[in-house]
Amino acid sequence: MNAKIEISKACGSVTVPPSKSVAHRLLISAALAEGKSEIFNLPDCDDVLATEAALSAFGAGFERRGDSLTVRGTSMKDTRVTGDVFCNESGSTLRFLIPMALLSGNKVTFTGAG
Repeated sequence: MNAKIEISKACGSVTVPPSKSVAHRLLISAALAEGKSEIFNLPDCDDVLATEAALSAFGAGFERRGDSLTVRGTSMKDTRVTGDVFCNESGSTLRFLIPMALLSGNKVTFTGAG
């Protein structure tokens, strides 16, 4: 078999695999921002879902549509956490949300599994 390769410009698009570490930061940033933020191509692993659920306990709102997630931000000064904040097995969720608990001025109990 013979192949002929010619010089040309590359074009197209590439979807970068989602990063769990970046996903935590995106969710938290969107939850702290005023208004609504839309995030695409989030991994749906247990750790990221734990962060989403924990942020809901702090008052952020989430709506999934296909591969996008709309996040309604919340003001930490108006946050009233009720009940425990479950982090599942996600150490990142716990590490990132402890400072948010301190900002909220609420007594927050974090729980986990595993």
